[in-house]
Amino acid sequence: AEITAAGKYPPSQTFILGCGVAGLAAIGTSKALGSVVRAWDVRDVSDQVHSMGAKWVSVDFKEDGAGVGGYAKESSDAFKQAQQETFRRIP
Repeated sequence: AEITAAGKYPPSQTFILGCGVAGLAAIGTSKALGSVVRAWDVRDVSDQVHSMGAKWVSVDFKEDGAGVGGYAKESSDAFKQAQQETFRRIP
C-alpha cells in the first residue's frame, strides 16, 4: 500500500489479455508502476508470465489455443463461455 499525505492507497490491479510481445511489455510496465498484475493468453505461456512477476489466470477448459506459426486460433463457443465465467471471478 502507498501512504501519502492524502492517506493510504492499495496498489492498482491490472489484467492483461494476450501475452505476446506487447502483453509482456505491458506486464513489465505495470509491475514497474507497482500494480498487482494478472495475465491470460490462449497459449500456455504461464512460465513467461511468472518470470515477469505476474500471476497466471487459468481457464478450466481443455482446448489448445495455439495455431499455426505461434499465433492463436479461434476458440470454440464453449471455451469462450468458460473464459468469460473465469474472468468474472477475478478480483
